[in-house]
Amino acid sequence: MQGLYTSKEISEIYRVPKYTVTQYWIPKGLKHIRGNKKSYLFKIEWVENFLEENAIEVSSCNKTKKIHIRTNNKKGNCFVH
Repeated sequence: MQGLYTSKEISEIYRVPKYTVTQYWIPKGLKHIRGNKKSYLFKIEWVENFLEENAIEVSSCNKTKKIHIRTNNKKGNCFVH
């Protein structure tokens, strides 16, 4: 798998919404190239590296502190355990 992929193709490969790629991953440091008409282009290796780096950060955060949030949809209240 070499070459450049659009955000739609990346979202299909990794089974995430296109919005996640463009609005969450890019601001957090996902390497990309600007394409035509406000589009983005990515290499698979860039995405793999980004996900590996962020998985390490997430797992280290989860080991230090776990918070479970339960939402009561009827009243809209939030409880933190």
